[in-house]
Amino acid sequence: MSDIRGDKLRFRTRDIVPLHALPSAQVEDPMIVHCPPRRSVARRCLRGLIAFIGLWVIVLGGVFAVVESGALDAALAQRATTALSNAMGPQYDAKIGRTVVRFSGGLDVTVDAHDVSVVEAASGQQVAMTQSLSFILEPMALLGGRFSVREIDSQGISLDARLLPKREPIDLSKFRVDNIPAVLEGAFGELDRMQGFIARGGLDRMRLGGLEVAATSASGRPLTLSIDDLALERGSDDSLSIFGAISVNGQQTELTALTTNVGGAVRSMTLRIADFRLTPFMLRRSKAGLARQGIDGSAELVLSAKRDIDGQKPEMSLAVNTRAATFYTDGQPQEITRADLNFAYDFGKDTIEIADSRAEFGPMILPLSGGLIDLDRLPEGKNFGKGIGIDLLVAKGRADVPSSGETAFPFDMKAYGRYLFDGTLLQFDTFDVSTANGKMVSTLQIRFGGTGPEVKFDGVVENMKAVVVKQLWPYWIADKPRNWVLKNIFGGTVSHGEISVFIPQNRLSLEPRPVHLVGDELRIGFDVVDARVNLTGDIPPLRDANARFDMMGERIEVKIKSAASYFPSGRVVALESGAVTIAHAYEKPLMATISVAVNGAADAVAELVSFKPIQALQRIGFVAEDFTGAIKGTAEVTLGLIADQKPPAPVWSADLQLDKVAIEKPFDGRRVSDFTGTLAVDPKLARIEGSAKVDDVPMDIRMSEPVERGSENGRERVVTAKLDNAMRNRLVPGLDDIIDGPIAVELTRLGDKRQAASVDLRNANLN
Repeated sequence: MSDIRGDKLRFRTRDIVPLHALPSAQVEDPMIVHCPPRRSVARRCLRGLIAFIGLWVIVLGGVFAVVESGALDAALAQRATTALSNAMGPQYDAKIGRTVVRFSGGLDVTVDAHDVSVVEAASGQQVAMTQSLSFILEPMALLGGRFSVREIDSQGISLDARLLPKREPIDLSKFRVDNIPAVLEGAFGELDRMQGFIARGGLDRMRLGGLEVAATSASGRPLTLSIDDLALERGSDDSLSIFGAISVNGQQTELTALTTNVGGAVRSMTLRIADFRLTPFMLRRSKAGLARQGIDGSAELVLSAKRDIDGQKPEMSLAVNTRAATFYTDGQPQEITRADLNFAYDFGKDTIEIADSRAEFGPMILPLSGGLIDLDRLPEGKNFGKGIGIDLLVAKGRADVPSSGETAFPFDMKAYGRYLFDGTLLQFDTFDVSTANGKMVSTLQIRFGGTGPEVKFDGVVENMKAVVVKQLWPYWIADKPRNWVLKNIFGGTVSHGEISVFIPQNRLSLEPRPVHLVGDELRIGFDVVDARVNLTGDIPPLRDANARFDMMGERIEVKIKSAASYFPSGRVVALESGAVTIAHAYEKPLMATISVAVNGAADAVAELVSFKPIQALQRIGFVAEDFTGAIKGTAEVTLGLIADQKPPAPVWSADLQLDKVAIEKPFDGRRVSDFTGTLAVDPKLARIEGSAKVDDVPMDIRMSEPVERGSENGRERVVTAKLDNAMRNRLVPGLDDIIDGPIAVELTRLGDKRQAASVDLRNANLN
């Protein structure tokens, strides 16, 4: 071998001998050695695949270990903070407390950002705070280099909207009714873009919870809007569904919004808010928190819209439904038992139509219909600035004010006017009410602004039943006179009436302050015939009264031209004239002066002055039956109308002219008849002066008696008479032997048991 070491050996093909031909293979029971079989292509591919998978397992395991260890958290938090701050702009800075990247169930990658806050750069005040914000990513898309968010979940978001930059107020002058179709199409276009963005991003579901927005209500008080739990889901056709619960100042309501798609485009949408709290947005309060102006309550809002696409006609409607709300004007409440308002856009006429609507204020019912149109599209619109034309109709309404004591009645009302953007002015040139019992023609103007609106109302009433006037009188206009009219005037017809009310701006203030309309600010005048007018106390009402009701500022005066008072006894007193005067309607206690001029039978007039609060007969010890004959005269009483205000005791007086009145009750044991003279009674004294027959003897009487029990002050009695022999004998018999001829006698009371007598005997003879 050493000889050939280093030499190159060459073998030819024929030198290769198969193993089984070698000598070792020729022995008995040879040991056969087999070569390994050649590997197949499939086996080699399988080994390569296993190696590839193993490599990815090692890579993914490393990624999982890195992610779960939190090694990326700090870097991601810094990157997220920088990106968020850049997105917020220079006015705000964003801060992220910590960011966590983890794998969730199903190997989804979850990115959690905790304690995310937004602060104002200048002041450092915190504007928004989020406890946690989670993004669930598609892992396969992430491996492919795409950032696809499948689900977003947020909790504990707090936003103080009061610290956000102030925006310019909405310019209503740019609003046009005929521009609504363009706005609607723009909204559908935005929905298309939003749905496309969500679909391209692969987001299937987004959930918000614990979002709180701090703002300011209409009354300047704190307002909190909350999203308690709200979910957005994407359907198989990319349509969107939003459902959940929101809150306004802690009062929760349901929110539902749905879109329907055809061919990848939104065709319709529906939005429903089940019980939205209106109070923070529509009620203004005083500093003490008292409700002053606006609406306190909740409403259901349902908005539906269809798109003008593929031959589908466009539609849009809004339904506002409320129950058990309260409307406040100057702090005075009016119950809104029910209100169903239905608005629909007419795409053919470019108007907003109000149809099949209804409002109930207790037992009062107002079926509503009408429409809104751009003012410049009306014939008279060129005479005004920019605004909205308004046409409202109440058909077959029902007026019912239980406190009036009158029966309900049907009525129709038409209001035609406009709302002018310049000056925020609401004008109704036509504000008419028609009933089977008369008509009222009026105008109404309201200028909004300040702490209270300016209100101007002018109306004329012709041949309208008083029951109609009473129940259509707005409760917030001259409420005290209105209450007096409701309680004291019944029946009859207002042959002619004029109403003029002017409430200056800011007079209806947010702070409780009496609204005193003086002078020409309040003028109401009615001519009433065949009415019943209640007086006061136990005095029976005046019936068949023809009267004139006037209110000028704080002064109220009811002048009664003629009437009659019917007593329980069946007696009747005719009133020649009378008046009820309230000089200061705004003062407390509310005082009134009632005066009547009567003419009738003596017993009837006597009964009149026996009722409370006068009670003249009881004070002097007589009853109505004690008087016969005829009496006319006047009675006047000044008293408080509201007992709860603790008014002073009534002050009254009666001045009567008696004509041949007989007093059935003996006076000092003698019968008095044919009294002609005057009787004046007040709470202290009763004064009588005139001529009468005492036991058929003509005498002149001047007498005063204290009315107060147990009082002797002012008691006086002077009786004078000229007696012939016959008269003298009837009074003092047995003097014929001493005196003959006429004598003059004057008797003066000196006390209960003493009197002075003066006798003139110049024309008599002494025997």
